[in-house]
Amino acid sequence: MHIHLPKAIHGWREFAKEIAIIVIGVLIALGFEQVVEWVHWQHKVAEGEERLRVEGAQMFKAAAESAYSGPCVIGQLQQMEQRVLTSGDRLSPTPLQRPARNVAFAVPDGVVLKGNFRLVAPSVWDALREDGTAMHMPVWRQRRLSVAYNIHAIRNAATARIATPSQALGQPIPLDPATRAGLIANISEVRNDVIGSIGGSVSLMGALRDVDLAPPPAEVDDYLATRSADLVSFCRTLGLPMGDWRAQLARMPSLKDRGLD
Repeated sequence: MHIHLPKAIHGWREFAKEIAIIVIGVLIALGFEQVVEWVHWQHKVAEGEERLRVEGAQMFKAAAESAYSGPCVIGQLQQMEQRVLTSGDRLSPTPLQRPARNVAFAVPDGVVLKGNFRLVAPSVWDALREDGTAMHMPVWRQRRLSVAYNIHAIRNAATARIATPSQALGQPIPLDPATRAGLIANISEVRNDVIGSIGGSVSLMGALRDVDLAPPPAEVDDYLATRSADLVSFCRTLGLPMGDWRAQLARMPSLKDRGLD
């Protein structure tokens, strides 16, 4: 059995050579580890961007629905207000309608206000921040995505406040001064919430456009045509307009122009 003893290092030159070999080996190992980690995070970012694209499209379409149906909803509220103001001692009731497909409340006998205002509960951006993926995106994109999701939260809050006007508007109830004033106040409150939701929706569409999460316009049009056909028919029957989401988006300044970039 032969035992090979380590060779003695003769001189500083040999010693430096051995150290250099060790250092280079460590650097190669560290570099390889960093490359593996970089590839891992690039994969996570690509996966996160795809999830953002899907959720962003849902958010954009919900916002487009609000912008599209908003003018008709406001027109209905104006007609209700006129009924209250011009009725005599007994209210001329607003005809009850079948709810739109995506309202957040159910009224068995029908609703006095018909419109498309939908909430989308976002989850992707928060998840990407929590698991560290967001930190590996470009800083400018992190800022813009944060702004877009903050606008979405504001829009959701405004939309969630929209409640169907008092169902009393659909009944021939007696009208004394206090009742008339109460119904007018209720209609005004709902109208303000609708206006806030429309404004938030248009702002959100602009923010999603600026982070490249807006779906193709034709896809949005197809979506609205499918989901809003019943509402469009109803609004046309009443002679009430629908909104032009494309025109509203075109007038929305970019995040940079709004000082939010």
